Amino acid sequence: ERFQAPMLQLACLLLLRRSAANAAAGNSLNQSTTDDFESEQKSVPIYYYEPFILPVEKKMLEETFHVHVLESNDMGKRTVESMRQQHQFIVPLSKPTTQTVLNSNFNHAHTLFYMPHCPMRLYCNVLHAHWHHIFPTINDGNKTPMKEEPLVVLGNSFCAYEERTISSEKRADPTNGVFSIVPFAREVSVGVSNAGGGRRNGGYGGDIVVDELRHLGVAFNDCSVISFPLSGEEDDCVGRDEKKEKEKWPDRPEEWFASEDAEKNGELM
Repeated sequence: ERFQAPMLQLACLLLLRRSAANAAAGNSLNQSTTDDFESEQKSVPIYYYEPFILPVEKKMLEETFHVHVLESNDMGKRTVESMRQQHQFIVPLSKPTTQTVLNSNFNHAHTLFYMPHCPMRLYCNVLHAHWHHIFPTINDGNKTPMKEEPLVVLGNSFCAYEERTISSEKRADPTNGVFSIVPFAREVSVGVSNAGGGRRNGGYGGDIVVDELRHLGVAFNDCSVISFPLSGEEDDCVGRDEKKEKEKWPDRPEEWFASEDAEKNGELM
């Protein structure tokens, strides 16, 4: 029972990879085989880290699903550029590829950070490492747009963080980029619908459907797909009435460093 949500999260990630790889190749979704997983990883590589992964889980991810399991805990600071270099070294291909998920065109790659229910600190570290992808500028002192690879996060709602965080200490944290990024982010909620029916809606499947939807709800509760339009013209946070200064981009947050005292690091895993 307690493993249902993580298994559904993994299944969703593998389906995303399959969808992106097939879309790039002009194919439709088909039955999965080990060979398919291997070719999909070459086209749309997944880099996975789990601090408490078991040897049997690592073996399954690498040998069955062909997911690249990271050995070191970068605490969300691993960059798209480093993943790209690693992918080119490990899997040399004749055509361009992405670093993580979504698009096989190297020059116009989308990178998805798949982080459902991660601690806010990890989102902050990802934002810090990729601030130049969200607010790309030429280093000439001017706010001159510069083309960068789009960044997408599937994880906890940043809007919800802003609406529910009342701690002034957390809001004043110079290493927290979540609050300053919200006005420039676009969120689409990951909803779970019972549109297909179930006995309670007069459909077929009964309590099994309802039970599976419950597990899906746990797996993706309060999650959103978060993108960062360069113009910052849209604000999808419900209840936000204030107007943001579109021409003023927020400064990059300070880098966070782990303390030797683990208790001071807060929730990281």
